[in-house]
Amino acid sequence: MDKNNYSPSILHAEDGVCYFCGPCLQTARHEVFYGTGARTLSKRYGLWVTLCPSCHADVHDHPDGAHARQLWRDGKLAFIKHINCEDEFNRIFVKGNIKHWEIK
Repeated sequence: MDKNNYSPSILHAEDGVCYFCGPCLQTARHEVFYGTGARTLSKRYGLWVTLCPSCHADVHDHPDGAHARQLWRDGKLAFIKHINCEDEFNRIFVKGNIKHWEIK
């Protein structure tokens, strides 16, 4: 983990490269899953990407939009591939009826 408690990303994350639109001058980290405790879990399990300001705003402004859904889907698939267990993903991330984490 780095000084901000981020494990290395298991998704594509590189300074200066937006996950959605590619090379750009400025990027920021974005945790794939968020909400009560989930942001910390995303950081711990490497479920974060770098986004340009425009894409970052889009994800936050449209939390059920295409970019957000793609991140949830990609995050779930990356976790399952990395840990090799869908049940473990469900145990850690799916709590209550959080519909966007139930993406197939």
